[in-house]
Amino acid sequence: MRRFAQYFLLCLVVLTGPVCERLAFADRPILARISYTRGVDAMNRERYDDAIELFNSAIDDGYREESIYFQRGVCLESIGELDKAIADFDLSIQQSPRSENYFHRASCYVAAEDWPKAITDYTSCLKHDSKNADAWYGWAFAHGQIEKFEEGIEGCTKTIELDASRSEAFLLRGFFRNQIGKYEEAVADTTKTIELDAELADGYFQRACALIELSQYEKAKTDLEQTLRLDNEHAEAWHRLSWTLAQLGDHNKALIGYKRAMAFDPENAYILKNRGDSYGALGKMEDAITDYTSALNIEPNFAEAMHQRGWAFIELDTPQRALNDFNQAVAIAPKYAEAYKARASLLVSHGKIEPALDDYDKTIELAPDDVEAINEAAWIRATCADGRFRDVTKAIQLARSACEKTQWREPVFLDTYAAALAAGGEFTEAVKWQSRALELSGGDLRPDLQSRLRLYQQRTSYRESLRR
Repeated sequence: MRRFAQYFLLCLVVLTGPVCERLAFADRPILARISYTRGVDAMNRERYDDAIELFNSAIDDGYREESIYFQRGVCLESIGELDKAIADFDLSIQQSPRSENYFHRASCYVAAEDWPKAITDYTSCLKHDSKNADAWYGWAFAHGQIEKFEEGIEGCTKTIELDASRSEAFLLRGFFRNQIGKYEEAVADTTKTIELDAELADGYFQRACALIELSQYEKAKTDLEQTLRLDNEHAEAWHRLSWTLAQLGDHNKALIGYKRAMAFDPENAYILKNRGDSYGALGKMEDAITDYTSALNIEPNFAEAMHQRGWAFIELDTPQRALNDFNQAVAIAPKYAEAYKARASLLVSHGKIEPALDDYDKTIELAPDDVEAINEAAWIRATCADGRFRDVTKAIQLARSACEKTQWREPVFLDTYAAALAAGGEFTEAVKWQSRALELSGGDLRPDLQSRLRLYQQRTSYRESLRR
């Protein structure tokens, strides 16, 4: 009979709510159970504040089971009260270390951007339930946030093995593969993303990012245009599309795109720098310098913008300002090879051969495949009128390296190799390779090549104090 009375009271409270809570004859355990039941109902209806209040009442009346802390934690998580939610999940885990408890606490740590703790909890969740696709995805995402992309790829792969319909797992794996240079695989993943969800703008965007790295600019342009059809306010898509148009030589359209990108992200130094590049390509050096300077105002240590502004100053015939920028770029980024090469070029044009050679050598040390720097260093050592800077052995070695790296198909590099050979008295070989350079060349280069060929045929080496 007592059990029947308790059951009757429970049903009555669920049906009539606060009225029955005021029944003086109801004992506290029954009221706790009633509050808990009503709290679950409120939670299921997404009335989280009401649910939390009811769970609090149940706990005050002595309801201490694991489930109430878990469910109150879920409600607190849903309204962004992360610290309180974590405290509740702590209590639920102490009583019952279930996979769900770890999963929700991990989700709180993700929201709080505490990635190591999130990873720890996702790992614990997966120990209890290795087939939880959501946990594998969260584990992957958290690893990506601390740039452990290989682990992120592993987590995405596990997610896909459990649920191959999850477009977001393919997308995330494609993003991670982009980050570690696996561009072909990134294209495959993002293509699968698009197959699963053709309306997902980021699927096209991430594929475009991989295609850009593969120098497939037309395909990247198509994907970026589709990204913007789906999300016209995607600032980075506007930025990438503009940069891609610039690579395709359409700088006027690029400038239009950069303007749109800046409207959505006006403090982006990289957009300003790249727009400056397009202005420079169109010969608008003052506009280019304005953008480079604006970029540097936002990012004072932006070495690439400093370097590009230096080149713009050269075009405006202000070499000292250019040298100042190249010096600053090297100071900001001591491993930035392009800044050393630019400074070397400027120094050579002003007859400062020794520091120029030092800069070319530093460029080659930092970027061993930079054939332009290799060729310039070889040319100076082969042809400089000042014998202090000539080094025939090294010139031949460097020039041969540049030719090998370009499969002996670049006439300018063959010209340098012939000059180095002639400087060493190997005139027969010099004539051979200068003749080959002429075969491959065209346009304005031919008169100089022919002039040097006649010198080598007369067993005379070529001398030049300044850069060609």
